[in-house]
Amino acid sequence: MKKVMCCGLLMMGMVGATAFAQTAPTPAVAPATKTPPTPDRVVALMTAKLNLTPDQQAKITPIIADRQQQMQAIRADTSSRPMQRMKKAKAVTEESDKKINAVLTPDQQKQYAALEEQMKEQMKERREEQKNGVN
Repeated sequence: MKKVMCCGLLMMGMVGATAFAQTAPTPAVAPATKTPPTPDRVVALMTAKLNLTPDQQAKITPIIADRQQQMQAIRADTSSRPMQRMKKAKAVTEESDKKINAVLTPDQQKQYAALEEQMKEQMKERREEQKNGVN
């Protein structure tokens, strides 16, 4: 159970950061190291999906970098309970999504929301597979 919770926290924290990486033709996360893609890579993928302007890219890159640093700190915090870490990760994700949405146009916001929803569904499927013992 603890393993599933920690995995859920990790996946939840990386939803925004890797939402676009999952649809890329090359893997954004190295399978052996499980490190998230760089903020520049995430923004490049977002640019491909949302047609970001150079100004939007410049504003979103530090938001992604900050989110990834906060998520890394949450994952490293072994003194908190898994549910506490999940709540913190969710708050960080929601806050960074608000900042990102403030930079996007209304059409881009809709596309971004759709991509996030797609990632949530994929994460849900993976959790079900893990629950059922399928790798």
